[in-house]
Amino acid sequence: MSQRPRKPRPFVRALLASIVVALLLPTALLAQEPPLIPTWSWEELPCDAYPSTSYNEFAMQVDDDGRLHIVCFQEHDGSLYYVTGTPGNFTKELVDAPGQLSPDDAAVGGWPSLVLDAEGRPHIAYLTYYSYEKGLGYFGAFRALRYGVRTATGWELEDADVASPPDAFVTQGGTKTALALRPDGTPLILYHRWVAAGIGLNGSSIRQLLKFGGDWVDFDVNLGTLPINETPALVSAPDGRIHATFTWYSRETGKREGVGHAVYDAFQWKSTLIEKGANAPLETEIAAAADGRIALAYTFDQEPLLRPLRIAVLSASGWTTSTVAMTSFVYAASLTFDGKGQPALALSDWGRESLTYVELTSRGWVDIQVRRYYDMGLPEPVLRYHGETAYLLYRAPREGVTLLGPRTLQPATSAARLPLIMQGKME
Repeated sequence: MSQRPRKPRPFVRALLASIVVALLLPTALLAQEPPLIPTWSWEELPCDAYPSTSYNEFAMQVDDDGRLHIVCFQEHDGSLYYVTGTPGNFTKELVDAPGQLSPDDAAVGGWPSLVLDAEGRPHIAYLTYYSYEKGLGYFGAFRALRYGVRTATGWELEDADVASPPDAFVTQGGTKTALALRPDGTPLILYHRWVAAGIGLNGSSIRQLLKFGGDWVDFDVNLGTLPINETPALVSAPDGRIHATFTWYSRETGKREGVGHAVYDAFQWKSTLIEKGANAPLETEIAAAADGRIALAYTFDQEPLLRPLRIAVLSASGWTTSTVAMTSFVYAASLTFDGKGQPALALSDWGRESLTYVELTSRGWVDIQVRRYYDMGLPEPVLRYHGETAYLLYRAPREGVTLLGPRTLQPATSAARLPLIMQGKME
């Protein structure tokens, strides 16, 4: 009579199970793909950067073929240059130099704006100056607002607005240009002009310039409830309409009250207060998606240390807002839509001393520290997307270079230093 096999005792079964797990676990871990982290591949561009630089002296766009178009002011000669190409293959050419168009220009290329038309041609707007202190990061008396377009034969430049007498207008303190193209391809330009009286300032205005035929027409713009003190940000939507965002001022108090949005329609601006908030920001950003959605980015001074970074999106169903990160002080920001059609932005968080990238992921909004300030000085970033590739442009004054970083996703390793991530709040 045969005996039935004896069952292993409990402790033996546990021992066998642990041996099996020990043998299979490394295989399972190896089969699991490592997490992907964003990696920026930095490339130095042929644009100067100096420790004294304190102005946004470049602009960037990317065309449908993935070619980058960049204009940059160079401090050593007070000139404006055009850089185009793809990573690893850029060319550089002179756009404008002092004395090239007017003998009264001491420097050209301040606060440039850049857009591309339907044919991929770059259009630019920028400021020229009667005086310029090289090495001090200082632009003196404003002379002209200049517009240009690059054709098959080269750059065609012209003055759209000229100050007279020379000391009538200055542009210190937040002056920028904003450029967009109307449906017929003609430019609309906004810029902030401070009116000087001797050594003081007695007023300021936002000037709007339109071109009809061969003539420029300029007038003051009133958005919101009062004339604003900062240049709005502009963007052209796929339907051809021009959108703007700006700081809304209270008529009762004269203080900043919130964030405004305006649409240029039938030669007039139709403005709306999007969100109220105490001590609204001096600057806001705007971007348009391929499907016609409009996004705004801004911060509010609601906390003593941390301030909510907000994004508002306009779709067919109206406005929706989200707090995407908590920041200390946003010095400069750049907003765009990524390859998935979601808002993304790069910003200089002055308080945390970091250049930060913010995006919407499956986990919600996250902000990722790209670099620290002590590495580079104070940057003003420009962020653009082509397909799934992000391009981040900024200046590193302490390193004396202008850097461009295409972003890719790379597998994380045990030795990899993961980026600093802070969760945002979805609403």
